[in-house]
Amino acid sequence: MTDPLDAQRRVDQAHSLAEVLDAAYDAFEITRSAIHRYHQEGGPFYPALIMATGAAADGRDSIACAPSLPPPSLPPPSLPRQTAGSAPGAVGWQDLAASVAELSSAVARKLRAAIAVGTVLEDRRACLDAAMYADEIKALATGSPP
Repeated sequence: MTDPLDAQRRVDQAHSLAEVLDAAYDAFEITRSAIHRYHQEGGPFYPALIMATGAAADGRDSIACAPSLPPPSLPPPSLPRQTAGSAPGAVGWQDLAASVAELSSAVARKLRAAIAVGTVLEDRRACLDAAMYADEIKALATGSPP
């Protein structure tokens, strides 16, 4: 999984609490990586991206505190690095913002649904906290209040 669309598919397909937590953790990391890559290329979305990167890291860290988060089975997901022949800015800030907003919306929805099935207080708290960070990312990516 290397992009927000792949991460969103995985989030949408997650059913158990452990699957939702694992998919959400990876989605926050994919979001952070995608924003970081765009930030390195520059662009007009700089302030919102910086704040969204922080929210993605905070969401990931909230999920990391959930006792039901399974141990990682694969290396952390990452975006492929730009190669010498690829055009800088091939993904524009509008496309990035839209994909990050859609992914964050899916993550927040799944995490809120997982709160109802979580039997451990720390899992429910992690889901709630991470869902709020996902809402924050969506708000920053769309320019609208949470």
